[in-house]
Amino acid sequence: MAVGSGAPGPGGTELELIQAAVARHFAIYETRIGPRSVVLAIHLSPDGLSRGFDELRRELGPKGYVPFLRYSGGEHFIEVFRGPPRPTRPRPARSWINIALLLGTAATTIFAGSLIEMAFVGGYTLTLGDVAGGALYFALPLMTILGLHELAHYLVARHHRVDASLPYFLPLPPPVLFGTMGAFVNLREPIPDRKILFDIGISGPLVGFAATIPILLTGLYLSAHTVPLSVTYCAPSILGVAYGNLIVGLPLFIQALTYFFPSSLVTLHPLALAGWFGVFLTAINLLPAGQLDGGHVFRALFGDRARFVSYGAIGLMVVLSIFYLGWLLFALLVFIFGARHPPPLNDLVRLDIKRYALGALAVAILLTGIALVPLAVPAGAVALSDSGLTPVPSPPPWAHVAANLSVRVQNGDPVAHGFLFGGSVLAVSVSGPNNTTEILTGAALRQYAANSTWVFILPNGNLTRLTGGSVQTPTAQYSELTGGAQGTVFVNYLNPDPARSILLQISTSELCESGTGTASVNFTILTIAP
Repeated sequence: MAVGSGAPGPGGTELELIQAAVARHFAIYETRIGPRSVVLAIHLSPDGLSRGFDELRRELGPKGYVPFLRYSGGEHFIEVFRGPPRPTRPRPARSWINIALLLGTAATTIFAGSLIEMAFVGGYTLTLGDVAGGALYFALPLMTILGLHELAHYLVARHHRVDASLPYFLPLPPPVLFGTMGAFVNLREPIPDRKILFDIGISGPLVGFAATIPILLTGLYLSAHTVPLSVTYCAPSILGVAYGNLIVGLPLFIQALTYFFPSSLVTLHPLALAGWFGVFLTAINLLPAGQLDGGHVFRALFGDRARFVSYGAIGLMVVLSIFYLGWLLFALLVFIFGARHPPPLNDLVRLDIKRYALGALAVAILLTGIALVPLAVPAGAVALSDSGLTPVPSPPPWAHVAANLSVRVQNGDPVAHGFLFGGSVLAVSVSGPNNTTEILTGAALRQYAANSTWVFILPNGNLTRLTGGSVQTPTAQYSELTGGAQGTVFVNYLNPDPARSILLQISTSELCESGTGTASVNFTILTIAP
């Protein structure tokens, strides 16, 4: 700061005006003039630590100065920088931007909610009922959570006389699943002290989380009283997102609630999904990094040492990206926007026990509101294993080849799937002249395989009889396995033509899957007749 004879108004030079303002609140015993600031060494009384400095800040702010209170080398200093002057007249109204973003976010969340509602009720095309349900059960509660969260920031900032903007909502159209990235309030001036920094930072998450709880409880109740869709429902893919084929990872907080409101991982009511998003978004906002709410809270709790917590949070997110790639994106965004939180003007004020208790609550919300894998698509993990091959004790008189096969099928996904089963003749060897062995190929192999008869006994007890060289149980004859469950499929294979050996393949495929969710196992059987 160039301090000299250029006085901003009557009453002395710039330096004299600053000294006079500081002297009205603190005893000055030394003044140092730097290239960008004025540093005044002061005697600090307990009362001046909070009230006196706040009064000084309010006095210097309209004149275009920003004071910082520091402690170094056993001395207290007030360093004054030239900052942007506060406007003497009200700011021009620009609320149209806030309103436009609000309406845009309402539109994108209604659209996203409509697709979620369509998948929830088992539809294939959007209807007016889907739009109404998406607006009522998803968009409205989600916008309420976001709105109350940001309104709390705004009101607390205004209460502490910190200039803050109205909330800015962030619309994101599908294929972004929920239609929004949240919202934020812009603080137009530095935070006065650690208490105010804590209050502004903690207010949004606490109010938003409180609003989320009744929404979540109601949604879980509706989920528990909803009949799950059949595994035969193959939800359409909208803009690359299969809304009906997603696994929602439940954080610890919601897992605890499901003991009272049990629900399926994939049959969450849209209202419950809005509550889930409220919990997850609150926890993400409480990450101790940068300008996130958690960055404010942890900077107020731990002072400059909070930077180590921020770096640790970024490192942890990088490690968690092994399980969910989205964590790497979060870590990158925090790093780009700054992991280190700027200090408040008064960094010497200490928090009281009530604020530390609320800080502990914020940590609890963070730890219990984060899901390791928030969203995932079922991997289509299924396995088949050979569990036995035995000859038929009393085969039909027409059958030269008869064998009983059994395979064990394992659903490796955490959600239920319907499975179809099939069989194929891969190779056949027969007796040739002079007791030689011939391998059938081409038309001969196809003709032999066409005479095959297969009897499938599925894990649910259904029995299906099929003929041909390559067969599959019809869609109506699927067998359902819950997440992680296994079952045994028995297959009776018969063929009227003689052979020395036959290579068979038993396969399975999940309903609604293409390219994934398949497995097979091979059997080599010897005939009961040469």
